[in-house]
Amino acid sequence: MDVNNKPLATLIHISDLHFCDKFTNVETRFKKLLAKLPFLRGTFAHSYQATRALSIRINQILKDRKDTGVPTGVVFTGDLTRGGFLKELQIGFNFLREAYLVGAGEPVGLKLGKDIQKIDFNSSPRLFYVPGNHDIWQRKDPQVFNTFPKLFPVPYPKEWILRTNSRPIHLYGLNSTYTNP
Repeated sequence: MDVNNKPLATLIHISDLHFCDKFTNVETRFKKLLAKLPFLRGTFAHSYQATRALSIRINQILKDRKDTGVPTGVVFTGDLTRGGFLKELQIGFNFLREAYLVGAGEPVGLKLGKDIQKIDFNSSPRLFYVPGNHDIWQRKDPQVFNTFPKLFPVPYPKEWILRTNSRPIHLYGLNSTYTNP
């Protein structure tokens, strides 16, 4: 890639993964038909195949950008879970930070590691995360309420700095699920 055409940075934006407490093996025709109904959208678990395909594509982009020295991050803007349950949070966390094992299939996940505030050319790709309303639906359950900040321990507002060949890029995240001033 020509240095003059090299991107300053790359941000991969994903949201609304709506993980359930397990992956289904395959999407059925009946499930696909029901999912087209407006009031049922977002209520079905992602299949293992769909999640694995997403994981493979994002990981390829991350590898390509790291190989070319472009600072890169994944920006996740909420609704990691379908209902905010503990098992859903753990599966979503494993998908974003590590790899999730599904039976005899290949592990799926992004392996984005711990939060850091500054990303530069030598940094491994990292995760910028803000929660969504689905992620806090079970907040009255003390186990869930205490687990979320342990899995995603960043105080808000959150700032992320991507160092580029030119000027830095600043990204800010606010927790829109927090209702106290």
